[in-house]
Amino acid sequence: MQCPACQAEVVDGARFCSACGHELARRADERRVVTVLFADIVGFTGLSEDRDPEQVKNLVDSCFARLADDITSFGGRVDKVVGDAIVALFGAPIAHEDDAERAVRAALRMQETVGRLDVDDGVGIRLRTGINTGEVLVGAMTAGDDYTAMGDVVNTASRLQTAAEPGTVLVGPITHEATQEFIRYRSVGQLHARGREAPVTAYRALAPYGRPGERRASAELPFVGRERELDLVTLAITNAYETRRGLLLGITGEAGVGKSRIAGEIADLARFDHDAVVLHGRCLPYGETNIWWPIAGLIRSAIALDESAESDDARAAVAEMVERTLGDRAELLDAPRVTDGIMHVLGYDTHLSRLAPDRVVAEVIRSTRILLGMLSRTTSLVIWLSDLEFADDAVLALLEHLIDRLGRRPVVMMVTGMPKLFERWSPATGRFTLLGMALDGLDEKAMRLLAAEVAGSLDPATRAALVERASGNPLFLEEMARTLAATDGTDADNLPANVRSVIGARLDALDELARTVIGNAAVLGRRGDREWLQTFADVTMGGVDVTGAVAELSRADLLELTTKTWEFHSDLVRDVVYDRLTKTQRAQSHAGVAEWLAGSRSDDVDTVAWHYRQAASLQEAVGGVDVIHQDVASLAVDWTLRTLDEPRVRSSVERSIELQTEALALLEPTDLRRADLLLRRADVRLRGLALDAARADLDEATALLGDEGALGSRFRCELVASELAQWSDDHDEALARASAALELARADGDPRLIADALRRRGMTHIFQGEHQAAEASVRESFAAYEAAGDEIGMAWARQNLAWIAFTEGRMVDAEERLLAASEAFERAGDLAGKGWSTGLLAYVRIYDGRFTEADELARQTLLDAREQGDRWTQGMMNVALGTSALWSGRIDDALGHAESAIANFPEGADSVGVVQALATRGRALVRRGRLDPGFQLLVSAEADHPFGPPNDMLRTSIAAASVTVGDAARAQQYLDGFDEIDIDIVGGSERHVALGLARLQEGDADAAFELLDTLPGVADDTSSRWGWAVTALARAATGRSVEAYADAVETSGRSTYSDRVLARLAGACAAARAGDAAGAAVALDRARAAVPTGGDQVFPTIVAVAAAVVAEKLTLPELPERRAEAESALTRLGLPDSGWWAALRAAAGVEPARAEPPSG
Repeated sequence: MQCPACQAEVVDGARFCSACGHELARRADERRVVTVLFADIVGFTGLSEDRDPEQVKNLVDSCFARLADDITSFGGRVDKVVGDAIVALFGAPIAHEDDAERAVRAALRMQETVGRLDVDDGVGIRLRTGINTGEVLVGAMTAGDDYTAMGDVVNTASRLQTAAEPGTVLVGPITHEATQEFIRYRSVGQLHARGREAPVTAYRALAPYGRPGERRASAELPFVGRERELDLVTLAITNAYETRRGLLLGITGEAGVGKSRIAGEIADLARFDHDAVVLHGRCLPYGETNIWWPIAGLIRSAIALDESAESDDARAAVAEMVERTLGDRAELLDAPRVTDGIMHVLGYDTHLSRLAPDRVVAEVIRSTRILLGMLSRTTSLVIWLSDLEFADDAVLALLEHLIDRLGRRPVVMMVTGMPKLFERWSPATGRFTLLGMALDGLDEKAMRLLAAEVAGSLDPATRAALVERASGNPLFLEEMARTLAATDGTDADNLPANVRSVIGARLDALDELARTVIGNAAVLGRRGDREWLQTFADVTMGGVDVTGAVAELSRADLLELTTKTWEFHSDLVRDVVYDRLTKTQRAQSHAGVAEWLAGSRSDDVDTVAWHYRQAASLQEAVGGVDVIHQDVASLAVDWTLRTLDEPRVRSSVERSIELQTEALALLEPTDLRRADLLLRRADVRLRGLALDAARADLDEATALLGDEGALGSRFRCELVASELAQWSDDHDEALARASAALELARADGDPRLIADALRRRGMTHIFQGEHQAAEASVRESFAAYEAAGDEIGMAWARQNLAWIAFTEGRMVDAEERLLAASEAFERAGDLAGKGWSTGLLAYVRIYDGRFTEADELARQTLLDAREQGDRWTQGMMNVALGTSALWSGRIDDALGHAESAIANFPEGADSVGVVQALATRGRALVRRGRLDPGFQLLVSAEADHPFGPPNDMLRTSIAAASVTVGDAARAQQYLDGFDEIDIDIVGGSERHVALGLARLQEGDADAAFELLDTLPGVADDTSSRWGWAVTALARAATGRSVEAYADAVETSGRSTYSDRVLARLAGACAAARAGDAAGAAVALDRARAAVPTGGDQVFPTIVAVAAAVVAEKLTLPELPERRAEAESALTRLGLPDSGWWAALRAAAGVEPARAEPPSG
């Protein structure tokens, strides 16, 4: 066989001529990163003036032949000769690792060649050259079948050539960046090239620094250059294991910088120095249907279970490990249930596959938590997860659980990922110690050591060049070594300028079938089943057997294989392969994969939708030319809408908005389907309290629909508008739009629409504090949902009715409705509804004084809300946690949660939530002893919210905080605005008690008792424990027995520390009144003991005043000391005239004439 271009003999089946590089078999179009060289001969016109045309032709032919030899000797390909110019490509059709450098070297050699021609033949010609690097489309033109390159990169190279001085070489910025370590340059600044708007930064190439070198492949790199990092981690791990305090170690860095290498060293350190068990799992970006893949890796590493194990063998191994790990607690913890959860994690079919998704997540979390938790009771652990940025949200949720539960165990959780990992995942470390390690490139010394290991056969100069080009990245070094090994070291000059060139050269060393198969794999994703590759070939390649090609890809270290799966060696490999495909090829392949999945695996709607979206966007990118011959945009939208209905997606604000935005981008501006997507996105954005963005979506949808829009769409506009107005605190507008929606729904006659509108109207009444109207509307909606058989609607109605019951103080009703709603939401996989229900249940628990349970519910709901992007629920759960911490005496925790809650609510969103956060922070500041900023915050907030429930809440908070510090006058000022105090509703009892305590602090014990005596007595378990404690004090002040009330406070599980402190002080005062010094002393000691340490500054002061009053009543010798302590404490708070003197003296029976506080 002969080459048609140069007639040289070539091997049968060769793709290119070994002599001239001519393409013997046409290849498909590709997108490649190439370096384009444009060279133009200057002086040709003068040469023609005084020479014979035949002589001129021979000289020009000789010149171009020599220039072509220069190009081909550096691995380039002559693309064309046009007039006085020659164009060459470096990197197409065959890539080398250092094509940019090759092009510049060739250009400098071409200058030398022309210079020699001038000296030898006196031709008087010069050469000017322009070089540019970037992505182009390469392939054979339909007309003429000539292989060439197209794109702006080619045009820019031509412009640079035009701008170059004769005898010089100018390169563009990307070429300079790729070769600046190898070529000496001088900047010539920015050039305004003809035909381009933007200027081009250009550099003049002067000479190369050195020559490329050789290297050999190495399967393993030594550990060098990370000694300091390892020393730091060594101390942290030792501390974690010795103190049994969990360590979360986050290692981040760019691809190939050595994250996995140092993680492996750390794992070995823990294994050998601390006898730790190392569990390792890897996260995959996509292509893996089992979201628990990284956790499965942990389990497999624990039991040495091969991925190819049959289900029965796997179950036996898992069950044995579970039984052994759980030991004598196996029955208690339900070992078979744990085994089922672990089997599901491993990807085997279990009954969990038939449960609702959230139930599956819960079971997996439970099983994994129990297994690892029990294992960590007896063994030090390293839980190592690589590439965590690719983890599913459920995996991150599981890690949060493990962090929360294993904080007091000898556990090191080590995660690696790209630099932006913690922008996505911000774990609440809790009791874990957090250590972050951002890896930079290795220093030159370390890279030289690596170079000696992987390229030891090369000469020192070549190794030095290799170190420079690797730029501190061990993976680049390893990739370059493997590339040389793949070519048997024959291409000694092929040292890459960047990793794309490295991988590109390895791809070009493959045969045609292997290149096609790896291209198919790139379309499928990062990882997949091996059978998928064969199926792809069956559908698109006529059923050719790809077994050999897959094996070749494995040998080339491009794909990693297991018995059943394939995986790209690195993301960079996949990216380079994918980017080489033309957009037309990608579009057609994605459409084909989507069509195949839709027919064979239609339950994987997310993957089908993704492939259709990729196909549609790629088709649009190539100018909307129909290269697929089907309406992929419509298919993409349809499948995306199906994805949006998936419970897992529906629960996530971020994911839903991402998908809705991608679908919207596929629709024409006038497509009415946009309205549906815009309203969906507006609804989701409201969950994230992105009010301006939601309003923009609503406005666009409304304008698109116009007055003639379908009734159902107009209904949804009104519904979204009502909720938007609600969150914007325009409650009149919210009610009006809800009423308008109800009119449209009734006109339509759809019972579900009617129910939605009724419930929306009920919500507006709830936020206005109109409980009766709210209950009537929501009950009516419940009946409508029930008639329509809509269980989710019924669950939401129950949740709203529970909300109303809670605000009215009917806690039993509230809990019953919430539990029923939660069960329904859980069955349906509605995580948002479940969160709203469990979140409100946390408030019920707070009201009942069950703070530990409340905290557990609120923390879990907060975690879920963060994952879902539900900012309102996040804010309300931070309020709940702050409130619980406040009443538990954890004042600093209360302040922290209140601050977080305030940050959760954007400006202008939901005054009710904002007010609760402000009220919690203000009261916590007062308890912390920072009275001025606390009351300033509360009073300012009250002035900013002068109407409705927010105002009631703030005035109640100010009054309650005021009597807590003995400021009866301020309390009375803010209580006077209430026409009537309903003690049955939430907040009503607190106002009533504050008023009674204010009377007592003003010295009117009889009025105080008369007021407080109207509260439900101790026989009513629903009544306020604080009310019982204050009543006990009033009873003491009026000479009545306090025992029943004080004992009731003591024995109630709902009592807070402040309830107990005040009840014990009432007992101390009553004992002092009776002359029982010993009883008073015991009661005072118990009161002191009830105050948590390190937070509350108010109640220790109240105790100090009580101690002084008791000493005064009993004329104890320590009276001066006790009085001084009380006065000092009050002065520190800024309350020398606190009403607590009057209240406690009255309770102790101190004569009224002596009721004034002692003077200094």
